[in-house]
Amino acid sequence: MTAMSFSGAISYRATAFIVVAPLLVLVVIYACLWPLDVPTAFFRLQHGANTPEITPKDELEAAPEGVAMENRTLIIAILNKAYVEPNAMLDLFLQSLGEGENTEFLIDHLLFVAVDQRAFNRCRTLELHCYNLVTEGVDFSKEVFYMSDAFNNMMWRRTLFLGDVLQRGYSFIFTGSHRKPS
Repeated sequence: MTAMSFSGAISYRATAFIVVAPLLVLVVIYACLWPLDVPTAFFRLQHGANTPEITPKDELEAAPEGVAMENRTLIIAILNKAYVEPNAMLDLFLQSLGEGENTEFLIDHLLFVAVDQRAFNRCRTLELHCYNLVTEGVDFSKEVFYMSDAFNNMMWRRTLFLGDVLQRGYSFIFTGSHRKPS
């Protein structure tokens, strides 16, 4: 690896860390400080604690239930169409967990969040725990450029999704690797 490409990799990672880390910290702080008995459109929660009737679970409420460990912790991985191509990053990720020392059980605690239909279809084909993150009016299957409106929309949607998971009482380890679509 040349000094120039190594420097570029560090610069990209540092930039991504500077952008994403503060957003996640803000979401965690917000989720911890927001009173649970106050409904908010920000997280679009349905608080039915005071109502006697049973309300049906939405998809996000049901998705982590079969995935989370006993302590309500799960691993969340974001998928897009480039990530799920055959013999690409998803296959490598699953293979590494399967071959790692005492890591195979983690696959059962992974919730794959697909941001486009192709990623969701491949996830379902592999019989993994999948959640289809739909955002009206936005197509996350197309290439987006760093700091463009589409990129910022994608980052905010992802952050709001993670906030939804926190508000529902789950802890998670997050991996958000995205590759540019080919």
